[in-house]
Amino acid sequence: MSPERLVIGASGKDAEKAAQMLFEHVNCRKMSMSLESAEMAKHAMNSYLALLISFSGEISDLCEGSGADARQVMAALLSEPRVSPSAPLMPGLGFGGGTLARDLQSLRAAGKEKGTPTPVLDAAYSANQHRKNYVKDRLRQALGSLSGKTIAFFGLTYKPNTDTLRRSLALEIIGGLKGEAGGIRAYDPAIKTLAGIQGITLCHSAEECAKGADAIVISTAWSEFALLDYGKLCANMRTPVIIDSRNALPSSSIPGKVKYYGVGVSNGV
Repeated sequence: MSPERLVIGASGKDAEKAAQMLFEHVNCRKMSMSLESAEMAKHAMNSYLALLISFSGEISDLCEGSGADARQVMAALLSEPRVSPSAPLMPGLGFGGGTLARDLQSLRAAGKEKGTPTPVLDAAYSANQHRKNYVKDRLRQALGSLSGKTIAFFGLTYKPNTDTLRRSLALEIIGGLKGEAGGIRAYDPAIKTLAGIQGITLCHSAEECAKGADAIVISTAWSEFALLDYGKLCANMRTPVIIDSRNALPSSSIPGKVKYYGVGVSNGV
């Protein structure tokens, strides 16, 4: 109810006037344009955000290979006046299958229909699809073959402080591991049941989830995960490996003999 701006698509002056009256109580900038332009602006906005997220992933990979810290690099980019401080520039796993992916696909489909090439949008989509293999690649790097290995996922919801599994990247990543890993467990403080979702053993605590596991994957940045005693957790694991896909853990919480993999930072320490 408190937008930064409204984009109003109208088929004519009467429609525009009616829409302006409808939203006159909303105190923000209002932009009026044609229906076609408003629809394009909506899809273009989310596609642009998706592009920034794909760009972040690529820069993160370059940082890992060069010894740079992607978190510091992104902070430098966000300090640039030509970049919004709230732009989604951060090390991560890409975007899920919800709004951003849907609108990006809408523009790609429009390009195909009109015979207009969309190489930038195509690249953003392709990069994001590849990005979903990040966790699997790091698990293979740390463990070798995943056959017979138990992977513990900390977090299932698509973001912290919600119980929503729709658009969950964690579930997409787990889907890519099914049939390769020996077993998949998960703990999420907001999820008590996984009705209709197969192949995941839901645990009631982080301790239960980690016990005897070959690796922990931090897949949702719940604040409580940063407060856990990883020395104790890793002591009960079969192999002490942490894949921190959200860079959620402070360095002080990582035990010395653990193989820790963050995103966009020096890994395997």
